[in-house]
Amino acid sequence: MDDLQIEAMLHELSPLAGCAVGKIHQPADDLVVMRLWTGGRNLRLLLALGQNPKLHLSERTFANPFHPPGFCRLLRARIARIQGFARAGRERIVRIDCAGPKGDVRLYCELFGPVGNLVLADAEDRIIDALKRQRKGTENRLLLPGRPYHLPNARQMISLFERLPEIPASCRDADSFRNWLTTTLWPMSGAQAAVMAAEVEAGQTAQEVLETFRRQLLAGQFHPVRMMADGRERIVVLPPAAKRDKKARSLSHLLDEKSSPPNGTEPVEDARREIDRALRKQEKKLRRRLVRIEAEKIQKEGHVLVRQQGELLLAQLHRVKKGMTSVRLTDYYRQPPGPVAIPLDPSLTPQQNAEKYFRLARKYQLSLEHIERRQRETLDELDWLEEIRLYFEQAATPADLTEIRAELLAAGLLAASCREPASRRRPTGTPALNRAKTPSGFTLLWGRSSRGNDALTTRIAAPHDFWFHAKGVPGCHLVLRRDSRDIDVPKADLEYAAAVAAGWSRARDEKSVEVMCALTRDIGKTKGARPGQVTVRRFRTLRVSPLRLQPEATTLEND
Repeated sequence: MDDLQIEAMLHELSPLAGCAVGKIHQPADDLVVMRLWTGGRNLRLLLALGQNPKLHLSERTFANPFHPPGFCRLLRARIARIQGFARAGRERIVRIDCAGPKGDVRLYCELFGPVGNLVLADAEDRIIDALKRQRKGTENRLLLPGRPYHLPNARQMISLFERLPEIPASCRDADSFRNWLTTTLWPMSGAQAAVMAAEVEAGQTAQEVLETFRRQLLAGQFHPVRMMADGRERIVVLPPAAKRDKKARSLSHLLDEKSSPPNGTEPVEDARREIDRALRKQEKKLRRRLVRIEAEKIQKEGHVLVRQQGELLLAQLHRVKKGMTSVRLTDYYRQPPGPVAIPLDPSLTPQQNAEKYFRLARKYQLSLEHIERRQRETLDELDWLEEIRLYFEQAATPADLTEIRAELLAAGLLAASCREPASRRRPTGTPALNRAKTPSGFTLLWGRSSRGNDALTTRIAAPHDFWFHAKGVPGCHLVLRRDSRDIDVPKADLEYAAAVAAGWSRARDEKSVEVMCALTRDIGKTKGARPGQVTVRRFRTLRVSPLRLQPEATTLEND
């Protein structure tokens, strides 16, 4: 929120002074929702402190955590009624004056910087606690319990609430006027300055534009609208007269509709960033693990050489004496035989040194089996992540992001915002599927997520249905349904289904793709495998050109 949006929001929230606080929730780490009772209706005040922090009323509902976090419990214990809203200093800070069972408190909403913050202080501005404690920085900005709360240093700008400044003679054109507005006056925003500069460019004088703006600001004549400003659509709270017929219901309404939550707690953009960050972090972790495993594998693959050294010691034991640190023996495994130096433990007898090499060889061999198993598991997890990445790139709706996020949460790759029972973190509901028809009318179904693929292959597909998957690349599981195994499917329909499977795979941009075709009865699932990971016992391949078909949405209940 910019400075002018904060002024407009304070004007909008001023009638709520004296309302009761029914409940306070913290659906996410950087999101607090206060349920207010005005005496006639319930409202939700949203305090979003993530990227682009903001404060406004919201009509959205939120999935609340099973156990409220500590800061949320503190707010519940100290806040029972809102006494008023005010601006704190010239920074983007809103002070909410509150009353509670333990006396009056002040909740400072810091809406500046990369991310926002909430600071709860007593009536003497001594910090009770902060949503995000700040232990580093200047002495005045340490946000820790027990310390006094200080506002940031005031910006040295001319306040329009105090006086109307004279416009310098140097501001002769729209660009210089706009630059003067943003660097000299407070409150001001880049979008508002662009709108006012456009009015000057249209023929009005800069003095007229500034006087009109200040008069509307002091009178609180805010009319928030979406309009083009500075080359893109922005929210402007004091638009020109020509735009005032497009008034929205409120600034809260405009801010609320910008965020369409995929899971009831986060805007779509935040969910995308969170999922992308989790995928990149896990992919990087697994690739580092593969490098370490490969190095260990190379070392342990020397178990044959270690065993040979033990056998050479046994065969030439008469040449080894206790106390030797190494011995040169004839290596009969080389052609032609040649000398080889074998390190020894001087504290062991010759027989014990040979046994030590045999034990080490057995240990290496067992370790190698374990390493190869870890390598297979890591590669399988990378394949699964690559499939998740594909569905993430193809996600077209908030529901798709919700499905992906729930799957990552269940896999432990995303931390729950607040502590919840495991049952609340498992993916629930029916996964969405895509549906289409072949030229001959056979039904095609394919998954929109790994969980959807898993459900389709293991639960909904009949043993006699045909199953398709792009070979060697991440992609959907596609099933061509038929009523019985006695029904013949034309080759053209099989190739059509294979083309759709290729179109919904990582190879969708290739000219020709090899696709596996099998009966569902030949598809198996290994115990402990992740959703969507299967084994194919028998299959044939079809080479087709990918077809990116636009499907109908369906769910398992429909089938």
